[in-house]
Amino acid sequence: MIRSFLPASLERFQEHCARFSGPKATRNAVLAAVATMLTLPAPATAGDVLDRIRTNKTIVVATDPADPPLSFVDVEGAFGGFNVDIARELAKRIGVGVTFVTPGWRDIASGDWAGRWDVVVGGVSPVSPRGEELAFPATYTYLPAVLVARADDDRITNPADVDTLDATVGVAEATTFDAYLSGTLEIQAQGGLAAKAFAGATIRRYETDNAVLSALVQGGSGLDIALTSLPVARQALSDGADIKLIGQPLFLDPVGVAIESGDDELFYLIKGAVSEMRSDGALEEAASRWFTASSN
Repeated sequence: MIRSFLPASLERFQEHCARFSGPKATRNAVLAAVATMLTLPAPATAGDVLDRIRTNKTIVVATDPADPPLSFVDVEGAFGGFNVDIARELAKRIGVGVTFVTPGWRDIASGDWAGRWDVVVGGVSPVSPRGEELAFPATYTYLPAVLVARADDDRITNPADVDTLDATVGVAEATTFDAYLSGTLEIQAQGGLAAKAFAGATIRRYETDNAVLSALVQGGSGLDIALTSLPVARQALSDGADIKLIGQPLFLDPVGVAIESGDDELFYLIKGAVSEMRSDGALEEAASRWFTASSN
């Protein structure tokens, strides 16, 4: 039986972190979070994006092609993963087809999409300053942020060692994790947890989470530790990566559907669709499908 929790404070969150020590950590964290989704206020005006979606009878979704189990492209060129399933279900409920594109992360976060895609369902969090360019109709899950080290590295056994050793921490650029390390993280969702950065850490940025983990495992890069999401770390472990989780999760990263500001109708259409997905169990079903593979 899945037990739900959504901590209201960091202290409450820490009381629950013991659940992350077992093999069902990802399921417990992510399935629990989808039970209590949060949304942000709507943008102010109507726009043309929904008209384009209806005219084309297709919604173009930007996502990450190499972030399993959240999203990926398999050897046959097909998209898969939790975020991909959410996007497909969203398109189904809107009544249109779906096409996926894979722009760079900086292009996604910039908000200057120029009609190249309609929405992002690919790990975008409602944090400042993204809220100035983007609107977030619905949050559909929360991902625990975790530290990862090489399995044979005994110098780092808990997060406090990052400062003690003046460690070099690898992170995907322009992400929530990057903002956390930089001390600029401000989660805009209601109930978002305040994050505390490591004052003594040196930050080394990579294009993707998988690039960070590859550099960590291969050695010779000067990385001591990596900051990523629990599902990505668990996937790497199940794929045989010689890594280990360090301590408890640092914070919960809200993940939502992102659109460009200025289309009220699209905003509320997506908000309603995700609310239905939450109510009828579609979100939980998708999370069960992708976050329980390593729990047997």
